Formats: sequence, structure tokens, C-alpha cells
Amino acid sequence: MNSYLSTPVLIVALSFFGAVVGAGIPAFFTSRNNNKNIFINTVTTERAKWRGELRNHAAEFCKLAYGHLHGYGKVDGLRLEELRVLIRLRLNPNPNHVLDKAILDATLKVVKAIEGSDNGELAEQLERVESNVQVLLKQEWEKSKKEALKGKLVTA
Repeated sequence: MNSYLSTPVLIVALSFFGAVVGAGIPAFFTSRNNNKNIFINTVTTERAKWRGELRNHAAEFCKLAYGHLHGYGKVDGLRLEELRVLIRLRLNPNPNHVLDKAILDATLKVVKAIEGSDNGELAEQLERVESNVQVLLKQEWEKSKKEALKGKLVTA
């Protein structure tokens, strides 16, 4: 075979290979970045939903308990317990998560204080619920902002 004739074939083959590689590498990185962005957007959206629901459940929980504390009528014990459980299900049960544990403990103590008519304890535990939920929500908001900026999950 004539080596002169194989040169154009080699040039065409190399050009084709170059075009495939040239198009494939940017497409790979574009696809990877798009998948990463979709993942981060999904996580930050879910975090926002989580924060909103925790905020609403904690606010209603406190409202019912404050109603009892200030004598605005009989508290709906079943609804209060439902809200306590909804809050509990949003928190990490690991005792190493100090804020989560403090909120879990305080919500349980609120219910017990209402049952025992201990208004001093009730007021103290309601303050704990509010302040700890506030700090937790702020931490989660800061985490979401970092994830949105960095484009990757933040673990702490």
C-alpha cells in the first residue's frame, strides 16, 4: 500500500478524533456542572422548606402553650402533642446535636409543665424552645447560603 495515500486517511481520522474529543470534554464538564447545580438547588430548596415548616410548627406550639400560660383558655393538648412530634421529627435525634437535643427536651418539658400546671417551668421552657429554634434556623440559613455560593454541600 502506498504511504502517500494513507496520509489523507490518517489526517481525516485524526481530525475526526480531535472533533470528538474537542466536543466531548466540554460536554462532559457542562453535564457534570449542570448535575451538580441541580443537586445543590434541590438540597437548598428542601432546606428552605424544612426551615419554614420547623418555624411554623414551633411558632404554633409556642402560641398554644403561651395561650395556656396567659389564661386564654384550655389548651388543645392533642394539637400541642401533635406539634411537639412534628418538631421532633424534623430534628436530629443524635444527642451530639446539642441544639436539636435542647429543643427536644424543652418541648417535652413544656407539655409536662402544662400537665402539672407549673407556669414558672412552662415560661422557662418556652423561652428555651424559642431561642434554640431561632439559633438552629439561623445556622441552617447560613449553611444554605454557603452551599449556594460554593456549589457544594456543607456538612457542619
